Amino acid sequence: MHRSEGEDEPRRRGSGRRDGAVDLLCIERLQHGQQWLNDQAPDRFAKSLRDMAQDLDLAGDLIDYRRQREALRDWSLDLDTWHEIITSLPPVPGPVRPNLDDRKRQEASAFVWARVTGGEPLFAPRPIEADQTDDVRRAWFLRRASTWFQLGRPDPLGHYAALRDHLNQHADQIAKRIEASHSIARTERPAHLGSKREQAPG
Repeated sequence: MHRSEGEDEPRRRGSGRRDGAVDLLCIERLQHGQQWLNDQAPDRFAKSLRDMAQDLDLAGDLIDYRRQREALRDWSLDLDTWHEIITSLPPVPGPVRPNLDDRKRQEASAFVWARVTGGEPLFAPRPIEADQTDDVRRAWFLRRASTWFQLGRPDPLGHYAALRDHLNQHADQIAKRIEASHSIARTERPAHLGSKREQAPG
């Protein structure tokens, strides 16, 4: 949903510190919650926490999402990887061809980032977009929701279904590399990915 500048202003003003009334409300809620737990069963909550911690300690397949995010902090699909992906897509019938420009590469990068890190695509790094002019960034933003709807829908159209499969495969490969080496290959993290002077083929 698009928010106007005025709607976002209170959130920005409140991001630096929390109002005292909010703090008091949170403290009161915590105190009431703690008292309720003590009244119900003083030891049951603590035992549940210990059991949960033990289960996590014994689990052998945990994913360190913090490490994943650190490895992909300034990441996006480079041009060579993007070209490899889009040239592997099946041909689209008819005269209309899907747009596979830098904007699509940026959204595909956010899709991969979200799958690898378990995060929301809203928080994905956008180095390709950052290299664009203000007008281009605004135009990209207006089309972002549509692209994400197509990539995320349960019944994607042919082009997006194939693109999503390729992106998922690439994301899983990246996750395995991070898990194995604790850092992504340098070739996937150049200093400036996808500047506006570089245009993806297609």
